[in-house]
Amino acid sequence: MKTEDAGLTTPSTLKFKAWRLGNGIMAVFFLVCVALQHNDPDPVLWMTVYALACLVCFTIVLSPHFHGYIIWKTLCGLELSYCLAMCCYTIMYVSEETQRAPHGHNPLLYTEGRELLGLAIVMLWIIACISYTPQRLQTTSSRQCEAALIILIGAASTIPLSLWGVCKVGSAAEYITYCKHICSGSG
Repeated sequence: MKTEDAGLTTPSTLKFKAWRLGNGIMAVFFLVCVALQHNDPDPVLWMTVYALACLVCFTIVLSPHFHGYIIWKTLCGLELSYCLAMCCYTIMYVSEETQRAPHGHNPLLYTEGRELLGLAIVMLWIIACISYTPQRLQTTSSRQCEAALIILIGAASTIPLSLWGVCKVGSAAEYITYCKHICSGSG
């Protein structure tokens, strides 16, 4: 069943193409996150978070018309609700861990603290997916606004994957405390 905004024609603007490309990049990022969660103590919880986000992004890459389906909107709502519940659980856990302070009071030194960043990325991207409708893609705007929007989409979609690559693959891992902690496997 579709809602009223699903019958739109596919926009062919540069910002629409950038939006689809950004969602493609984020789908790959979330898929990598799913694969990395297999050795987590509670993999099903975290794999679900990233798999659902990947699915949402992938549907936008396939067709903007998925945005108009009730099932797509329900999937986004369930994903956001699940992420909020995971945030509450993780915040309570991290606050208990930082009170004991074996690694210090920096929450990023704990696996769960880094998982909060993952949840924030997922929730922000899903909110953007819900907000950035095909109707908004079809509206005209000034060249400067369109260029700024394309740069923002590009940055928002490539920064998480790039930072992960720097910490896991690059030589910067030796110099960045956060990366050293990730690569050592402690947390």
